[in-house]
Amino acid sequence: MYEWLKNLKPGDEVCICRYEGKCIAKVDRVTKTMIITDDGYRFNKSRGYVVGAPDWSRLHIDEPTSQLREEIEKKAICSMVRHSLESLGIENLREIKKIIDLDKQQNNKQ
Repeated sequence: MYEWLKNLKPGDEVCICRYEGKCIAKVDRVTKTMIITDDGYRFNKSRGYVVGAPDWSRLHIDEPTSQLREEIEKKAICSMVRHSLESLGIENLREIKKIIDLDKQQNNKQ
């Protein structure tokens, strides 16, 4: 389960899982017991949990699978769209509505 952690090296990517979401970070250094990411977090090499935080924080790293990458990208796009809607003109909003309606129709057929 944690075998992938043992093979990490500087430059590799990891998925940092926080309470507020997930992001991709690069491994900066690897020591005998820790993985240090480019944003300064230190993770236990044996299980991937952050070093020096209370157990309840649950901050940890996961292998950056294509599924996790897609989840991160989807959340980033949703956030960007959500914060941009008010500035869009009515025609653009109508086009977005058409896309949403079409997606709903396709999902109802499944």
